[in-house]
Amino acid sequence: LVALPCCVKGGDNATPGDPVNLVITGQGEHVLASLVRRGWDLTETLTTRTAWKTVRSSLFASRYRTSPVSPLYLFDRPQDAALQKVRSNVDERNHLRLWRAPVTLEGNPVWVGQISRDIGIKLSSKTLVTHRIDPFVDEARNYILLDLLESQYAAFWGHVPGVERATTAKPRYNYTKDPYYTDGLRVVILLGEEPLNYDQIQQLGWEQPPPRENLVDEAQ
Repeated sequence: LVALPCCVKGGDNATPGDPVNLVITGQGEHVLASLVRRGWDLTETLTTRTAWKTVRSSLFASRYRTSPVSPLYLFDRPQDAALQKVRSNVDERNHLRLWRAPVTLEGNPVWVGQISRDIGIKLSSKTLVTHRIDPFVDEARNYILLDLLESQYAAFWGHVPGVERATTAKPRYNYTKDPYYTDGLRVVILLGEEPLNYDQIQQLGWEQPPPRENLVDEAQ
């Protein structure tokens, strides 16, 4: 888990992008069902039509629950699945991309992912139109953990090192040049086959995320 790539790659399959901050184990249909039950939608394919539909939705502040995400790369291929949870309008959403890893855990597929929270859209020379992300990307990572804990299908969870730590004074940047800050950890969630009571869900004794305040430089 620690040896996974630090980041996804951009649309050119070369430029480092957003941090790889999520790992889920479970059969694909079970992973999808757990997310759909929590209000996540599969996204549409990015085309000129869906890109301009996203722009119109932004201009008129409407919800576009299946708005597309651009392809990013991991394991030398674009994401195997992309999902999102839209909030008040298309500008504000949590979105995640998942890639099936070339390993299994006790016969279950391992899905490696990247999750972030969108806070607006902008024009981009790289992808025509793209979303701006909340620079505190760990908030979205924490959100998906809480969402899957709420589903009661998360049997085990923990955190492992991933990308290098980045603060407000020394941020990292994604493919479309948005800055982001992170404690550098990725969350690992092992799904069970049956729903569990909260007292049955086990936290793995690995890394512990520090407070968000630790990422804010005092001079900022």
